[in-house]
Amino acid sequence: MKFKTTVLIIALLINFSGYAYVIQGSATVPVFDGNIAAADTSAREKALLNALNNYFSRLKINQPDKEIPDVTEEFYKFIKSYKIAERSYLEDSVNYTVLADVDDVALNDIMYFVKNAVNTAVYNITGVGQDFEMDGNIAGAFKDYKFDTRHQSDFQANLKADSTAQEREDVFMESSAQYFMEMDVVLQPAPEGSCVVTLTTKTFSKTKEFKTLKTKSESDAETEDECVKSAVTLSLLKTLGYVRGNFIPLPEAIKVLNTFTLAAENYDNFATPKKLMEELKTRSFIESYKIKSFAGNKLVIEVQTYVDINILLKKLQSIEPEYGFSAVKDDSSNILLDFTF
Repeated sequence: MKFKTTVLIIALLINFSGYAYVIQGSATVPVFDGNIAAADTSAREKALLNALNNYFSRLKINQPDKEIPDVTEEFYKFIKSYKIAERSYLEDSVNYTVLADVDDVALNDIMYFVKNAVNTAVYNITGVGQDFEMDGNIAGAFKDYKFDTRHQSDFQANLKADSTAQEREDVFMESSAQYFMEMDVVLQPAPEGSCVVTLTTKTFSKTKEFKTLKTKSESDAETEDECVKSAVTLSLLKTLGYVRGNFIPLPEAIKVLNTFTLAAENYDNFATPKKLMEELKTRSFIESYKIKSFAGNKLVIEVQTYVDINILLKKLQSIEPEYGFSAVKDDSSNILLDFTF
């Protein structure tokens, strides 16, 4: 295929300041029906999400027990800025590489900020034929336990028809999903009109394999198809309940609304602390704020936030150079912002 166009922007354009945390992300998206603009947008967005995934991969190495939800578009707000390091259109595909300056303080305590935390999972099931059309039942069971199967179609597309267990694990490791469940169904003898199934499930994360589980369920239905689907679904629900209770806790966001007081003083312009509050609100460090009082160059602000005060203080200290202040916590657990920094 003929090379068409390429644009390269030198990576040095990005500002590597003392408080930046820059992560690279790349993505390639094919062009469909000649719509280069759509592929360009998709490739850029996927590259940004991959940059965030790369951040969490590094974080997981240093903190293996850290709870991390699936990275979605909601996480874009944690990218402070980005530069395009490479952008090209080649072989009917758009390629992007970005350098994203991410909010390290927020991402390191991500469960305070995520409104819709879920885990993603892909699966393989053997022992039931394709005629049973189990995908809808399986996806529904996963959803009941806050597992999203959005990556299942990509996972299946990368599997060979006669793939081995090891090959399926390898495809999972290269996928965007967080967990993989290898399931095998065995039909047991049962009276007419009933069916009994045993479901054996192996659960994998990107770093470990969990204990193999076996669940047994019985169901009654007018047709074999409905009977088997019902029994398998019951067994899967039992399995997922055990997985959530013992292997992979529900990724519940931390939602306790706190009220703290911030005092700003020695600023040159009233707009400066107000701009700071808007920055904190945009980045989800605070939900709301209101000015309680001001006199001269001293301002008292009440903020409401789901963030612990120590995390809020850490965030403020991380952006001190940007706004020209120093942040400390006083004896009353309030935060003082001194703009004589």
